[in-house]
Amino acid sequence: MIHALILMRFCLLGVFGDIEEVKISVMEGESVTLHTDLTHIQTDLEIEWRFGSIRIARIKRSVNIDPTYDNETEIFRENLKMNNETGDLNITHITSQHSGLYKLNIFTGNKQKVKSFSLTAYAPLLTPVIASDVSHCSSSKCVLLCSVMNVRNVTLSWYNGSRTHSSINVSEQKSISLPLEVEHQDTNTYSCVINNPISNQTKPFCLADLCRPCSGQCLISVIINYALILNSVSFSSDVTHSCGTVEASMRLVVTAVMGVAAVAAVIVLSYDIRSRRDEQKRKSHTSPRTTSIEE
Repeated sequence: MIHALILMRFCLLGVFGDIEEVKISVMEGESVTLHTDLTHIQTDLEIEWRFGSIRIARIKRSVNIDPTYDNETEIFRENLKMNNETGDLNITHITSQHSGLYKLNIFTGNKQKVKSFSLTAYAPLLTPVIASDVSHCSSSKCVLLCSVMNVRNVTLSWYNGSRTHSSINVSEQKSISLPLEVEHQDTNTYSCVINNPISNQTKPFCLADLCRPCSGQCLISVIINYALILNSVSFSSDVTHSCGTVEASMRLVVTAVMGVAAVAAVIVLSYDIRSRRDEQKRKSHTSPRTTSIEE
């Protein structure tokens, strides 16, 4: 679907006649027609279309009935057609290369009418991907990441119900992720939305499926992965050393990782024992008391 918005229209008296400016948004792969608002071309009219400063199509009725095209503009070679009755310009198979400013010049006698079209082509939107960020696992909170790959001219947003919770705008093509931190007991309804001026994609999800308390195994895994990353960096900087040095470095890496894992295991075990004790105390205080009745 093509969405056209007229931004402004104003008139200049004298030689230049009317000037009109139109903004058009279109999806890549679609077609668009830029209109002259003429029903037919009179014999004294000359019509030309320009893309930026380059002339891409022209009809001069006193010379030719059919339009002529500028074949030097590669992006318009096979998908440009000018209507020889009205002068309308049709562009098919739109790509991002066709985005830009188009100018229509209509000459008649000593007058000139100018009409400009600002065309923006948008790529089709893919549904965002939502995943839990395990590097920020916690017993009370959860961090979710909404991600999209290779996008431009879009807005990525988290919604809490119908209200915008957070958002980020992207103009140049890149891959982006937007975090969302929530409590495990949060009962709100969240969704991630990617949109541009002409379309949107929404990714709903179940918070309970993605946001769970961090387990001891998850914590140990995160710590070990972090240690491996740190040691791999130091290892890669010493690749020019001798084989003996490499072997010593590898042993050091293994020792460091095992040490970190052992410490993490002790921490998690202590936390689990303390949690169980607290739970037992809580149950003992809240359990109903029984009384015996002597007959």
